[in-house]
Amino acid sequence: MQWFHFDIGWFNLWILSLLIFITPVLLNIARGERGKIGLRRATELPPMSQAEHFTYMLVMSQERAVAQDIIAQAIMLTGQLRAELVAVAEEINATFIVMGGSLGPDAAFENSALQVFAADLQTETGIEVRIPGSSD
Repeated sequence: MQWFHFDIGWFNLWILSLLIFITPVLLNIARGERGKIGLRRATELPPMSQAEHFTYMLVMSQERAVAQDIIAQAIMLTGQLRAELVAVAEEINATFIVMGGSLGPDAAFENSALQVFAADLQTETGIEVRIPGSSD
C-alpha cells in the first residue's frame, strides 16, 4: 500500500511555487516581524563588501569592453599600486591603461592627484593612461 503518491503536474508545480514564495513571509510572521521591513530582510541580499564591490566593478567593466569589441583583461593584485601597475602593464604589453575617476569622499585619490598620478605613470611606462570622464 502506498501512502503518498507524488506526480509532477501543473497543480503540484503551482503548490511548490507558492511554497517557495510564501516561506519568507511565514518565517517573518513566526518571528513576529510584520510588514515591509520583515519581508525586505527576508528577500534582500546582504550588502557587498568592498572586495566584492571591486570585483563586481572589474567584471562589469570587462563585459562592457567586450560588448564594444575591445579586448580587456581584469587583474586584481595586492601591493604597492605604482609598482604593480608598471609590472603588469609591461608583462602583458598593455596598449593603454584605463583608470577609474575618483568618486565621493571615500576615494583613494582626489581628481587632481589622480591626474598627476596618471601623468607620472604614463611618463614612467610610456603607455597611454586614460581616465574616462576627466577633462583632458
